[in-house]
Amino acid sequence: MTGSALISSVADACHNTIVEHHPENPQERALWRKFRQASRVYITVALTCLLALMLVTRIGYQSGERLAGPVLLLLLPATMYFSANRFDIIPALLVTMSLMCLGRDKLAGSGILLGVATMVKIYPVLVAPLVIRYLMVNRRRAFQWLSAYGLVMLAIATWTVAAYGWHAAVAPYRVQFGRTLDVFTFFGTVLPAALGADSSGPRMVRAVVVLLVLALVGWGRPTELAGVLRRSAIVLIVFMSLQVFYSPQWVVWLTPFLTPLARERRAVLWLTIAWDLVTYLTFPIAFDLNPGASVIAALIDTRAVVMGALVVTLGWAEFRASASGVRQTIPAPAPPSAKRKGE
Repeated sequence: MTGSALISSVADACHNTIVEHHPENPQERALWRKFRQASRVYITVALTCLLALMLVTRIGYQSGERLAGPVLLLLLPATMYFSANRFDIIPALLVTMSLMCLGRDKLAGSGILLGVATMVKIYPVLVAPLVIRYLMVNRRRAFQWLSAYGLVMLAIATWTVAAYGWHAAVAPYRVQFGRTLDVFTFFGTVLPAALGADSSGPRMVRAVVVLLVLALVGWGRPTELAGVLRRSAIVLIVFMSLQVFYSPQWVVWLTPFLTPLARERRAVLWLTIAWDLVTYLTFPIAFDLNPGASVIAALIDTRAVVMGALVVTLGWAEFRASASGVRQTIPAPAPPSAKRKGE
C-alpha cells in the first residue's frame, strides 16, 4: 500500500480507523509513529490546560478567594477523561480566565478571552449577553467589554478567511448545524421525537426556546458575578438538552460555572458529581460495552433528572439572590416617632 493510498483510505473511513489500523509496512509504521507523537502533544497541552483551570478555580474569580471552587471536582472521571481527550478544555479554560478577569474588573482582558473562547467553540456566545447585562449598571463599562469581545472575534474571523478562505472558515459550523439525531439525545424519551426532526420547523423551535430562556434569565440584571454563573449554566443546560446529538464533553463546558458555585451550595456540589458520573457511565463505558437499549434509556433518563435538578437548583438560588438584592436597595422605613408624653 502506498502512502497516498493509505491517506485516502483513512480519509474516506471512520476516524476510528486511525486507531484500529495495524501498520503493515515501514511507511505506515513511520506515519503511525507520528500520530502517536501528535496524540501525546495534544494530551500534554490538554492536561496543562486542566492544571491551569484548577489553579484559577483554587484562586477564585474574585479577590479574597471569593467564587473559588473545590478543585477535587476537576478530578472526577468524566472531567479528567474529556479534558485529556477533547479540545473543549481549551475554551473552558479561556471562559474561566475571562470570568476571573471580570471578577477583578479587568474588562478588556475578560472580553478578549471570552471572544477567543467563542471562536474556538461557539457556546460562549450564550454567556456574552449575560455578562453585558451584568455590566449594564454602567454603560461605558459594558461598551468597553463588548468592544473587546467583538473586535477580537472580528480579527480572528478576518485572519481565518484570509488564510483559508470563506468555505473553510464556516465549515465547522456547517458540520455542527448539519448533524442528525442520535440515540443518546432526549428526543423520543424525555422530549417529543418530532422536536428533533431534521427540518426547518423543529430547528426553529429549538432555537427560539434557547433564545427565550436567554431572554428570561437576562430580563433582570444579575446583582453579583455568581448570578452570571448561575444564569449562564441554566442557558447552557437548556442549549445542550435541545441538541440533536449528544456530546459527553459538555461536562467540561459547565466546569467554569458549576465548580465555583458548588462551594456555596451543597446541592450544586452533589449534582455536579452526579452529572460527571452519569456522563462517564454513558461514554465511554456504555458506548463501548453496548449494554442494550434499556440501560441506555436509563442513563438518558438519569441525565435528564440531573440536568433538570441543576436548572431548578440554580434558578431558585438566583431567584433568592435577586430578591435579596432588590430588598437591599429599598431603604428601610424610618421607625415611628416616639409619642410625646401626655399624648
